[in-house]
Amino acid sequence: MQKKDHTGFFLKGWWKDLLHGKIYKELDQSGKMVLLIEILTMSSDVGDKLLVFSQSIPTLDLIERFLSTMPLLGK
Repeated sequence: MQKKDHTGFFLKGWWKDLLHGKIYKELDQSGKMVLLIEILTMSSDVGDKLLVFSQSIPTLDLIERFLSTMPLLGK
């Protein structure tokens, strides 16, 4: 259950109850990440290159983690 303070706003860290263990590191838990990996795979298949931008270093780290587990294609 999401906890709120006396003003009705969610308390800091309200989301921690939603994530059990390392679920945030699982690819299928993020629709955007699934789509990104699909775009990267399709681009690689036709020989295109992509440049991915993010305002978040942890997000780029997570993308790097997923990509490091994928087999290299076309090499």
